[in-house]
Amino acid sequence: MKKVLKIVAIVLAVLIAIIVAVPAMLSGKIGDIVKSEGNKMLNAKVEFEKLDISLISHFPKASLELVNFSVTGINEFEDVVLSCGGGTPCFFDNMEYINSNSETFYLKAEPEVLAMHLKMGKVVRPLIKGKTEEELIDLIRESLEKREKYYLQAKHVLDVSLLDNYDKIKTSVALLRKELGL
Repeated sequence: MKKVLKIVAIVLAVLIAIIVAVPAMLSGKIGDIVKSEGNKMLNAKVEFEKLDISLISHFPKASLELVNFSVTGINEFEDVVLSCGGGTPCFFDNMEYINSNSETFYLKAEPEVLAMHLKMGKVVRPLIKGKTEEELIDLIRESLEKREKYYLQAKHVLDVSLLDNYDKIKTSVALLRKELGL
């Protein structure tokens, strides 16, 4: 009986060591893949300081955290931070930090308009892939209900509901860049 317990204890110790060690060993490689694939999918420059992977914190699911995450535009959006991560402003004191270090904009629009913008976009978005228009609008509405109180803390709130095509968006971005001296 002691021998069986000893074997079980050793097996458990090895499993725990693997659960702790594997994410640490793979985080650099996975981080490189996330950046590379993100750059391709978004046609932008994806940056983050580090990627933390845990097999323990949300067991049995793995969790992944991108630290200091940003997406910076290229081409006509060069040197413009387009996003700081889905929900990044909604955690801790992130919005306060972002406001103190940059100009922040909440591009406010109704869920229907946001759905139309997402469909016009060139980016592949796995979260919305295959959703009907109604499902997409519901998802956007639910997300806004949770996040808008944080978004409204931005220094500038711009209603973009009337920006319903690429030319209007491009013109508005050019005017905004000019006004901000970018």
